[in-house]
Amino acid sequence: MPRLLDPAESLTLLLCIACLLACAHPSRAATLHVAKDGAAGNPGTEAQPLPTIAAAVELAEPGDTVRVHAGTWAENVAPTASGEADRPIVLEGERGPDGEWLTLLDTGVPITGWEPAPEVGEGVFKTSELGFVPYSMTLDGKQILRMHDTRVMGTDAGFEFLAMPADAPVAEPYSGYVDEQGFWDGIEVIYGAQDGVTYIRFRNGDDPTALDLRAAPTGGGIQLRDVSYWTIRDLRIGNAEDCVVIEGEGAHHNTVERCFLSNGHNRVVITGGAGYNTVRANEMTLNYYGFDDPGAWGAAQKTMRTSIRCRIYRAFKLIQGPGGSDDHGVLMRRTGPGNEVAGNHIYAGLIGVSVGDSRDVEVHHNIIHGMSSIGILTSEDSQRGAVDLRVHDNLIYDCNLNIRLHHYNNCLPGARREYFYRNLSWEPPGLGGHVYVHWTSEQMEPGCEHPELYLYQNSFIGGGRGFTVSAWADTGGGLQGVWLLGNIIAASTSLYGVSTFMGDAGMMGPVDHNLLAGGIAHGGAAWLGEHNVILDAAEALWPADAMPNFEPAEDSPARGIGLDLSQHFEVMGRHQHEGLPGMEPGYFAGDAPDAGALQFGEKAGVELGE
Repeated sequence: MPRLLDPAESLTLLLCIACLLACAHPSRAATLHVAKDGAAGNPGTEAQPLPTIAAAVELAEPGDTVRVHAGTWAENVAPTASGEADRPIVLEGERGPDGEWLTLLDTGVPITGWEPAPEVGEGVFKTSELGFVPYSMTLDGKQILRMHDTRVMGTDAGFEFLAMPADAPVAEPYSGYVDEQGFWDGIEVIYGAQDGVTYIRFRNGDDPTALDLRAAPTGGGIQLRDVSYWTIRDLRIGNAEDCVVIEGEGAHHNTVERCFLSNGHNRVVITGGAGYNTVRANEMTLNYYGFDDPGAWGAAQKTMRTSIRCRIYRAFKLIQGPGGSDDHGVLMRRTGPGNEVAGNHIYAGLIGVSVGDSRDVEVHHNIIHGMSSIGILTSEDSQRGAVDLRVHDNLIYDCNLNIRLHHYNNCLPGARREYFYRNLSWEPPGLGGHVYVHWTSEQMEPGCEHPELYLYQNSFIGGGRGFTVSAWADTGGGLQGVWLLGNIIAASTSLYGVSTFMGDAGMMGPVDHNLLAGGIAHGGAAWLGEHNVILDAAEALWPADAMPNFEPAEDSPARGIGLDLSQHFEVMGRHQHEGLPGMEPGYFAGDAPDAGALQFGEKAGVELGE
């Protein structure tokens, strides 16, 4: 018969259980220091630091902090252990008194062994001493244009480009170029690799031997593959193919914050089913050598500045890229649910944020500008797009297209649903466009249907075009899945499409309660609802020569023309919908909301640019 334990035995048993639990879940939270005066075998204390980030990462356990002191660290960091929900592992750098980043993770190595390559052309140099194919190369920390391995270096084009005279015209004419546009304008230096040899050419044939050129192989500076609960903080990461890669279904609840990310092809990549990761409060830029002022270039009146901006777009698409703009601030493809991109400053590159196949992604309160291609791009991967994507409260300006809704006609039923609201979008006078909806072909792809794309309570101010539709949209059934409600669209041309699209009332979903300022293509649109307010000139709202504060004046024509989107609503007599995300009850005062991102008396939630 079982014997009951006496009190002393019970106490002993409880103490043993408590000890076992403590051993299984230790409460230690160490700080492991990494410094240039560190040595192998050191314990990682501040007095006896470790010599490499990799050594500290290998020792780190849940709750630990790896503190990397000032200096340049030529390492790829790839943790294999994870933190825990209440005890993440933190990898952090050192900041200066003015917030400057003192810890630089640069995977590049100095390039040596340069020699002339007269067999290619005058002013061309080569080296075979790298030992790898360089996927990123910098000069004084600035990114150099790379020629694609197969599209360019795998053909005669690569060596033809290297041999171009300093005053050569562009190889392919384009509508965005001025007549004076030269091949080297916006490029200045170019490199590529073939059969273990790396080639480089400066416009004027400069000898690279004494220059600070560094090259990096394929891979990420920090690679979080199937690890979770890591926080990457206060690091400057550059000259890697990708600064940070978060990949795999096991990669979840990681955070990248307060970092400066530059160079390479992408600053942050989230892919392979990775979910519930956060990218916030970072600064991201291509930091391009060829021209330091990328941005909007589409214009009726072209200048050398807009032409070079266009050249950057074309070079990163056709010379470096595989046919698309090969540069992203944040690239999300085939992700898991719940990823968030918030409060970042993303500037001077090709594409700011790109979202493909994903669920429940939120992109908000970012400042994105100076993109020679696109500010925010949404698309599909294998006919699956973003489901319940929320893009809101962002400031996007001076990109050739501030928002591009890509591959409209190429998604399976129910595989794409996106919400854009309270975004502030501005373009310089006569340049670029705010929203462009793209079709891949003249018809809806087999098995696909109209996605659900909602744009409401946004302010699109300035520039050449407000809302623009692909020329193929009219033959494939239009944009019946696009809803435009309560927006301000004020541009030289507020709405643009081909005549057959503009003249067919069935081409669009509901378009009503908007303030449309500026011309409408072909004199009007048959699909406009009766509650839109139409003005002849965009300047009737704010001066066109500078970014406005986006705040409606007390007598603004945007006042009170909106529709309450916080609850079930009907629009244009035939469309009904439940309340839309972000439109909580009480978001406006009075009988009806104002059109645009801000209600009267409300101020922008992000710092406005110049």
